[in-house]
Amino acid sequence: MAQPKLLVIVGSGPGIGVAAACKFASAGYNVALISRSLERLNDDVANVYAHLDQHKDSNQVTKGSQVKVRPFAADAADHVALRRALDEVYEAMGPPEVVLYNAARIKGMVIEEATVDDMMDDFKVCAMPSPMPFFSQNSIPPPSYPALPSWPWQVNQTICRLYYHPLTTPLLVQITNLGLHTTALWALPHLTSLAQTQAQSHFQSQTQSPKPTILLTSTSLTSLPKSLYFSLFTSKAAQRSYLDSLSEIASPKGIHVARVEINGVVADGDPVVNKTRVAEELFGLAAQGKGEWVSRVVLGDVERFREEVGRG
Repeated sequence: MAQPKLLVIVGSGPGIGVAAACKFASAGYNVALISRSLERLNDDVANVYAHLDQHKDSNQVTKGSQVKVRPFAADAADHVALRRALDEVYEAMGPPEVVLYNAARIKGMVIEEATVDDMMDDFKVCAMPSPMPFFSQNSIPPPSYPALPSWPWQVNQTICRLYYHPLTTPLLVQITNLGLHTTALWALPHLTSLAQTQAQSHFQSQTQSPKPTILLTSTSLTSLPKSLYFSLFTSKAAQRSYLDSLSEIASPKGIHVARVEINGVVADGDPVVNKTRVAEELFGLAAQGKGEWVSRVVLGDVERFREEVGRG
């Protein structure tokens, strides 16, 4: 009997996180939700089950099967806790087929008032800053972790200018394996194994065939930033670069790496930038076969969003 598909969401919440969980669960996926607050996660789990019950006639869940939705508490900025939670997901629910990184720290701040700690908090959640010239032996990932290509030198230079100081350099060691990077390191071996199984097996239909996927929610404002959210957009730009580098090694292994760029405040009343539409786009990306892969989907008008952010 085939093992149930599993979606892992890092950065769950009542908006996009729950909407994505509902969409995938309705299609028969088990779902693991990761976020800081266990109390809020329990609410998220309850909301997903309530959605499944409310729409049980239209769900694609196989009759007689029971979708499982489980919470795992961890802060995406704490790479040790996040890795522990991801390992707990594997022990409790098995290997993932789709991994969604939806964590972000959205906080307006002006450059003159932002502290180094403010920026470090954003980088911990959003990205994996790794300025290679200042790596120490202790900062090299353990041998069991697959090696990832270094970031473009332009990005490394930016991060080095922001952070390098004799007193703060040790902090670089602590933030090189956080957030998206920690998630990717955990997911890659599982998704690679799934892709190999897919290549060696014959499935009755394309729908049944596993589609190992890493997804990210981001924004197009990484290339058109606004100063009020400079730290968030700087972090997201690094995250985007990281995802492109990750795709270079993951795609040949049969792993789809893609992102949904959200340009606007997610609101139920918005005809385009709403949580249901984002969830549908994420599900659509995860459903693509290798010959259909798309690396990014853009939602909303980026210029309009930039103006709105500027007014905020």
